[in-house]
Amino acid sequence: MALAEGLQNAHENGAIEGPQGHLKSAIRDALLLRGTRQFATLEEYRGFIDEIVSRKNARNGKRIEAERADLHRRGHSAHRGTEPGLSEHLLVTR
Repeated sequence: MALAEGLQNAHENGAIEGPQGHLKSAIRDALLLRGTRQFATLEEYRGFIDEIVSRKNARNGKRIEAERADLHRRGHSAHRGTEPGLSEHLLVTR
């Protein structure tokens, strides 16, 4: 049986699974501190999750803005997607 494209090696998914695991741990910890997993409304739950994600994203804000500025300087836009046939090598940092 053939494996799906990109899933030949388990370690290839680590860039996604690592941050997802950290987020799950942060949510679990915040629920423990909150003392209950019960929420009165869906909006209350979404607000709870949004706050956790926002805190985590704020830590990376400077790096994200630097990459965004570099992409903008190179003429790339996150909103327009990619153009077929164009290729450019970019430095990716952790």
